[in-house]
Amino acid sequence: MKRSKRLFFFMLCCVICLSTGIVRADSGAEPPAAEQNDDGAGVASFLWITNLQDCAYHPGEYAFVAEWCRALAEEKHVSFIMGTGDYVGKWYSEQQWEEFGAFLDIMNRTVPGLYIAGNHDYRLLTEDFRPFLERIYGNDDCSGDEYYKNGRGRYAIVKDGGLSWLVIGMSYSCGDAEREWISDVLERYPDYPAILLFHNYLESNGRFTAPGRRVYDEVIATHQNVRLVLCGHNHSARVRTDWPAGPDGRFVQTVMYNFQERQARRGSVQLLEIDVPAQTVHLLCQSPIKTRIKPLTKDFALDLSGYSGQ
Repeated sequence: MKRSKRLFFFMLCCVICLSTGIVRADSGAEPPAAEQNDDGAGVASFLWITNLQDCAYHPGEYAFVAEWCRALAEEKHVSFIMGTGDYVGKWYSEQQWEEFGAFLDIMNRTVPGLYIAGNHDYRLLTEDFRPFLERIYGNDDCSGDEYYKNGRGRYAIVKDGGLSWLVIGMSYSCGDAEREWISDVLERYPDYPAILLFHNYLESNGRFTAPGRRVYDEVIATHQNVRLVLCGHNHSARVRTDWPAGPDGRFVQTVMYNFQERQARRGSVQLLEIDVPAQTVHLLCQSPIKTRIKPLTKDFALDLSGYSGQ
């Protein structure tokens, strides 16, 4: 009798597990590659790297930064890492890519991520992205729905802090076709707050670059789910706030960070802790190499109106 009961409960559990399987992406739910690391604490934690190419000139430094990031990711329950380009100073340097490869090896075993190319990461004159794609993806199959041109762009859905976040990244050359692809992804997932990753978006003075202005007008201003933009490229550290529909409507925050060639902050890594209930972001920028620097911290509001736990 006891054996029969155990068999009954085993079969019942199997039926429940099968009935709660992953829904296909074309039904409007998250794609199969969705990352889930939600501790339910109401805080979403992301790591962000940008313009770290100076580390590629110092053997062993990238691996050191990665070990520091690994420890920080475990301590802060980081769910995802985002890279906005310029991982090497010279796209043709095998040695520099090997240095960054040491970073990737450690981080890929620690936390999933999405990396886009900066202008230093590929052959700009011919738009040959192979140097970047081969190092980032290797032999991975990048033909899926979440990839643009084999990895020049990509999106992922990350569950953290009680929300499902739509993260979309597009490499340096962001033209008409690229903006159209981003818009299409945003339209497919309107119920997820979106974080967009670009390399070239703001000038050092905080104004839009020419490509950034087109992205803002054609993509960000017209899609309600865009709430946060991360970028690098030009030298500065700032937070910019935009109200696409006026002061009473949705606002979009842009964070720009780049201390490239500022050796006092070489190796800076950014930690974003998003307090979902409070709708605020705590930004910690710290270099594990230059440990004597004063951490660059800034809290700012993030518009999450209209979104609840998913």
